Amino acid sequence: MSENQFGQTWRDQKADFWDWMWEKHRGSAMTEALLELASSRDRVIEIGCGAGHIVGEMLKRGFEGAYLGFDISERALERAGEIIHQPGGHDGPSRGVICGDFLLEDQLVVARNFGADLVFARGVLQHQSHWAPMVLAALRCAPMVAMGIGYTSIAPRHGGGWKKAGHYDVVVSLPLLEYEAAAMGVEVDITLMPNPKRPKHQEALVIFRRDLVETLVQA
Repeated sequence: MSENQFGQTWRDQKADFWDWMWEKHRGSAMTEALLELASSRDRVIEIGCGAGHIVGEMLKRGFEGAYLGFDISERALERAGEIIHQPGGHDGPSRGVICGDFLLEDQLVVARNFGADLVFARGVLQHQSHWAPMVLAALRCAPMVAMGIGYTSIAPRHGGGWKKAGHYDVVVSLPLLEYEAAAMGVEVDITLMPNPKRPKHQEALVIFRRDLVETLVQA
């Protein structure tokens, strides 16, 4: 999550907020798709991991790989750290969480050195003013990025506005995202995924790959 976009709102949330958020999305097609994808990988990074509900579910389903979660909320990460704690010290795979803005260079250095084969996030990209900075940063850390986007449309432009809670929501135009990604040389695969718990919002899982943009993301 980018602290310069809406950090204070999320940083100050109490633990029960993250439980409420998880209940909104647990069992949805997008959540299940992300869980299946991430659980099958060896080394994954999650942006906006919150209180660790997704990685906790991954572990329940037999995830045996290495995991690194980023979030700007210390309160949430206290719970996430408890979920991923491995008894027995260094016998298991590397798993940890970091409190900080993923888009800052010092955090990106850590993420790049982690050697992930997948970076993923659920419900984070729609809170950025534009999708490209976060995705291109993530593509510097892994060859594949999976983003679950909560607000999408087929309108010709991205739309958004300030909410009462103080954070920024962007309705991501999928046609424009495809156009912009192609112009940047980024390969994308978009799957629309309805969520019965949120019938007014069209969700989408977007897979970005850096095969066509190697020189750009390595700069």
